[in-house]
Amino acid sequence: MPTLDEVRELVHKGHGDTRPGFTPTLTLDYLWFKHLCGHREIYDRLHGELFVAVVPKVLTYENPSVDIADWSTASLVPLLHGVDRTRPLQGDMDAPVAVVIFRGQPCLVDGGRRVTFWKQSGDANPHKAYVVTIRE
Repeated sequence: MPTLDEVRELVHKGHGDTRPGFTPTLTLDYLWFKHLCGHREIYDRLHGELFVAVVPKVLTYENPSVDIADWSTASLVPLLHGVDRTRPLQGDMDAPVAVVIFRGQPCLVDGGRRVTFWKQSGDANPHKAYVVTIRE
């Protein structure tokens, strides 16, 4: 079973060079909060509550559980959001993607370009996903 530190290292490997000074922890926390805020479904469910007071801004050792699971391309595609996915792919195409689940809503925080590539190439195979579930 993967650890939260392994998820942080995976995400940082793909994003750390674009954010100078970010540690693996800061990289994952930044992407988690950024992607979560982009999900209208969660925001709408929390409407009426102070959003930033309800959503944990950081993934601490106390609140998440971490697992690895096989997710099909079809289950990952709906998690894509409006970020430019036309940049060239870099790195390992078989590396796990990273998904954070909060209040039942999965957020893809790493692997969007890989998922887009798998979709466009017709790849229906299962792919490894590090799944971080936030417990409240």
